[in-house]
Amino acid sequence: MEKSDPKQVILVTGGARGIGRGIVTRLANKDRVIVINYRDSIAISDEVVKEIESMGGHAVGIQADVTDAAAVEEMAKNVAQNWGRIDAIVHNASASVTHSRFEDTKWSDFEKHWSVQVKGAFNLAQAFLPELRKSAGQLVFVLSSFVLQHPPVQLSSYVTGKYGLMGLAMSLGVELAKSGVRVNMVSPYITQTEITPEVPARAYELWAASHPMRRLTTVEDTAAVVEFLLSPDSSYINMVNIPITGGIVT
Repeated sequence: MEKSDPKQVILVTGGARGIGRGIVTRLANKDRVIVINYRDSIAISDEVVKEIESMGGHAVGIQADVTDAAAVEEMAKNVAQNWGRIDAIVHNASASVTHSRFEDTKWSDFEKHWSVQVKGAFNLAQAFLPELRKSAGQLVFVLSSFVLQHPPVQLSSYVTGKYGLMGLAMSLGVELAKSGVRVNMVSPYITQTEITPEVPARAYELWAASHPMRRLTTVEDTAAVVEFLLSPDSSYINMVNIPITGGIVT
């Protein structure tokens, strides 16, 4: 792993795919190290690292299951040893999303989303807080427009996980503000990514047709807002959940 002296070190969980990939490529520049956290996608992570390096940026992939506290602790030590700092964590990792009626949903489906969303955020905050306090850094949690008071049917396990993550974000925001650590959230509207493989293309077309702007949220839309939150221009923004919905409320 190449050592460097960056102005910012940013960790993005689930950074090899979908919205996470859009975020890491948007953030990439010569003054930052982007740490791409992944669980299984080593080949895809390597591909993203090469893409960022071809743009003149610096990136590294680190394998760690965010639901495993020991693995996240090891990742935090790895980051500290190589760069001596962490400036921001974007928690984007998500379990795959499947539609099912509540009566057909198992508690294990709820646990799957709770573990990745809430336990994952808990593990990250516990492991990285000492360094985040030193840098007056930021936590950004990727939620969903489904937490904007109008959740869809047949996604109870996913929606519950996202609401739990929002609750943790608000609690952390209150507690950490005095130490200079900020916590913010982004809530994208429907975005076509790898975590919803069973959704037919026709469904996305219909959702886009019914949207006021006649299109859905893109990974670039979300990445741009995350970039703003990680810039000096957002220094007085804390405990805010930014809807990236094009004006629609789910």
